[in-house]
Amino acid sequence: MKRIIEDIEISSNYTMKAMDHSILSEIAKDDRDSSIHDNIIVHTAEREAHKIISRDSKIQEKAKVEVIW
Repeated sequence: MKRIIEDIEISSNYTMKAMDHSILSEIAKDDRDSSIHDNIIVHTAEREAHKIISRDSKIQEKAKVEVIW
């Protein structure tokens, strides 16, 4: 974990966002059938208009932003 944190801190291609009440509210209203973790990733990316890097087919099917991989 320490190495991951160090990589994130020095990299310009990561975006870290705090999960807040509004993200949870958006997830609660969403009818897409995904895990809570996938929903957090997808909703945060959609809100920020960011691309997602993932091989997960559920994320690729559900996301309304570009999924790379």
